[in-house]
Amino acid sequence: MAEWLSIVAEHHKEYVKTVRGWGEQEYAEDLVQEMYLRLYNYTTPEKIIKNGKVNRGFIWFTLRNMYLTLCGQRLRNEKIRIGEGFEILDETEDYKRFEALEIIDSMITEEVNSFHWYDKKLFQLYMTTDMSMRDISKETNISLSSIFITIQKCKGKIKQSVGENMEDLRNEDYEYIK
Repeated sequence: MAEWLSIVAEHHKEYVKTVRGWGEQEYAEDLVQEMYLRLYNYTTPEKIIKNGKVNRGFIWFTLRNMYLTLCGQRLRNEKIRIGEGFEILDETEDYKRFEALEIIDSMITEEVNSFHWYDKKLFQLYMTTDMSMRDISKETNISLSSIFITIQKCKGKIKQSVGENMEDLRNEDYEYIK
């Protein structure tokens, strides 16, 4: 373990107490342990330790963000306890939606495959990487305006090709998707 991290860990009980003060009893210890990993992986000792003292504000904000992330995940993943009233969901609607999404996906793939090779390569590069248009321009020496126009043209073709089906998907009219 890094020496600077052991200095941070000297206040471990205080960090756990802080997280518990926010109302997190079950995972307080886990959040603090995860914080150590994040500090080690994503920060530098200079941000954390100033004149031999731990920057507690930085620690507090890190823990608070992790706690709020955990709360958000809990809201998205509500659990149903046995004994609480619940109804069995009709999975046919989910299956119909899944089938509709597969049809639309294959239509988009077919449309992209029909693009001119230049348009297809630029569009796939833009859609499948985390590169912005500006990054693509720097890497390929293609003008930003050319990339922008090509991407917009490709999006327009896809929208024209599957637009009605996307609207049917939004309206849950799966039987009209063809």
